[in-house]
Amino acid sequence: MLNLSRLLRLSCQYTVTPLFLLYGSFKGRSTQLYMSKSSTKLERYRPYLDGMRTIAVYLVVAYHAGVAQISSGFIGVDIFFVLSGYLVTGILIRDLESPEKRIVFGRFYSRRVRRLLPAALMNLLITAIVFGAIATQLELIDAGKSIRAAALYFANWHFIAQSADYFAADVLNNPVQQYWSLSVEEQYYFAWPIMLAGLWVFAGRFGVHHRHFIQFTIFIFAITSYLLAQILASDDLSRAYYGTDTRAYQLLIGALLSLSPGVILRIRQTFSPTTIGAGSAGLTLAILLLGTDFLDINPISRGLAVALATASLIALLESSSDGWVGAMLSHPVCVYLGKISYGTYLWHWLVVLLLVKYSDFAPTILAAVASIIATVIASFSYHFLEQPIRVLPLLDRHRAAVLISGLGLSILFGLGFSPWVLKWDVLDVVFADGPRIAGENGIPSDQKISNAWFDFYRFNTNGCIVSGPVACTITENGPKRAIIVGESHAGMLTPMLAEISNRHDFSLYAGYLSYCPWPSGMRYVNVGRRCFADQNDLYSRIIPELDPDIVFLAHRPVDDINSQLDLIDKSRGKIDRKSQKKVKVLEHRVTELVEVLRQEGRTVVIFEPIPVVDKKNDTLACLQTATSADQCRFRTRVGAGPEERIFRALAAADENVISVDLDALVCPNLPICAPVVNGLIVKRDDNHLTIKFANSLTDDVEAILLSNGVFD
Repeated sequence: MLNLSRLLRLSCQYTVTPLFLLYGSFKGRSTQLYMSKSSTKLERYRPYLDGMRTIAVYLVVAYHAGVAQISSGFIGVDIFFVLSGYLVTGILIRDLESPEKRIVFGRFYSRRVRRLLPAALMNLLITAIVFGAIATQLELIDAGKSIRAAALYFANWHFIAQSADYFAADVLNNPVQQYWSLSVEEQYYFAWPIMLAGLWVFAGRFGVHHRHFIQFTIFIFAITSYLLAQILASDDLSRAYYGTDTRAYQLLIGALLSLSPGVILRIRQTFSPTTIGAGSAGLTLAILLLGTDFLDINPISRGLAVALATASLIALLESSSDGWVGAMLSHPVCVYLGKISYGTYLWHWLVVLLLVKYSDFAPTILAAVASIIATVIASFSYHFLEQPIRVLPLLDRHRAAVLISGLGLSILFGLGFSPWVLKWDVLDVVFADGPRIAGENGIPSDQKISNAWFDFYRFNTNGCIVSGPVACTITENGPKRAIIVGESHAGMLTPMLAEISNRHDFSLYAGYLSYCPWPSGMRYVNVGRRCFADQNDLYSRIIPELDPDIVFLAHRPVDDINSQLDLIDKSRGKIDRKSQKKVKVLEHRVTELVEVLRQEGRTVVIFEPIPVVDKKNDTLACLQTATSADQCRFRTRVGAGPEERIFRALAAADENVISVDLDALVCPNLPICAPVVNGLIVKRDDNHLTIKFANSLTDDVEAILLSNGVFD
């Protein structure tokens, strides 16, 4: 425990000390701005609460940077939610118990606008400009809609509508992914004062027991929210994770603690400072452990554990902050980092996006560099943008103007300025079947290029979700069953296999994984952090319950000459893309899984990975600017790569294992691959086939499967 204490203390003291000293002149004034004139314990400024924000924000940064040891660092958001519920409810209760005995809504909402909106709009503006400069027009379509949703504070519902998967998020696809949690908080800030005021008035009829009635009601709301999250998670984890209704329980747990000052008083009277300090240390350690995968629990249950641990830690610190945890969290550097944590949270995502795109840092280095850069930006934002607006007396006297201006700026930016900057509206086209080839030199029209990009997502016609609790039904035909397993590369082949299943009278199911390769015990770096648990559930429970006759396997290449990938093995840790060990580990994992699948007499069909383009030169981006389709050709390797040789060796040793090579179909002029084959755009990006092109291979793939007796 002493080592942990020393480690955390040193981390807070020396990580950004130069930055803290740079703005040391601001310290005294900034602290006073947070002080309350009230003399009571719970109404004065508590620095350790800002220290808790520091832990929360850097857990999130480490998670988004892909640090394997912090694979559940998303719990930092859970900590923020509990703190917000606790502090905001405290503000509202003080209003209700003041001589005015009412919430001053204009003051509350205008202060929220002044606190949150300036930094958010500045971040969205810079994000739109930067992303507009580095992304292709096709990438800007989703980015523009996401930025609009973020500006209008419904980003969480936007991502739900887009079926976004937080646990497999590609940072290059959603430059404002972090705004989902800010949207939840803003929706809470809008609704909660109204609800609490209504509860307060209604509870007045219970006399001296009015507070007990409010506590009980909030408790019921929190329980209902959590149970709803668990129910929805069984079918759609993203819906449960992003939803305001399914996140409300964490905010309400904080609110319930704020409404229960007697709990804090009882702790202070019952336990000694030493015991409270030990409890605080234990809870801090528990929260840090919950930020890893040391405990194998689903994100919703993990969220409840974090919320309860955070509320308990707040209660102990409020009763006595004299222990080493309170001292560490109250250290000036930790407090400062907590004060600017809002800005750090806003800016870290864009920083990670740029570093991932233009560097090749290992996750731990990426996390460190991103933390430093985001913290520096957040510090400038705090002192030169957020605080001046927040404390300006003139704005406090004109609350209505602040509210109207804030709402107007959000609408103006979301509906007008960001689309203009990103120019995404011109590509927001319908799914129309245009001519196969339009224009000169074999380059499809802009509309056809846009359709090819959108068309990729149309494979999910049955509403299948990734990492689902059951196998998703694609087609229902005869009693013979097959399942397609893998990530998005399995998804792009699903419509083709669905047509084959209809022709040969077998039922097709899907076992999609969140950015996970199909070999159990392996995952890509930076994405798919729940792969090991998802793979285990699929192979140990879902497939045995389904008991398919055929298992189709597909994932993106891990050793293509144009896109070498680092891997993480469950037992061996990170495996460098250039390491000779990668082939041996991959061979072990693939052989191990195929043997398990074959034990029940199943036929295993492995689709060999298709050639990919260098990520910086994806097909559709090239076709947009090229004067000839020939300029968008790329070269792939001659002959089989190491991964393909593993698959073919397994097929040679067992007649019921089939390795399907699609290279000649995707690239008829190997080793040169063209962007357009038989009048169809081949790739949606650097590695995925368009659905239309994949479907054009149906007859050829059917012939390969028939020749290998797959349907016998």
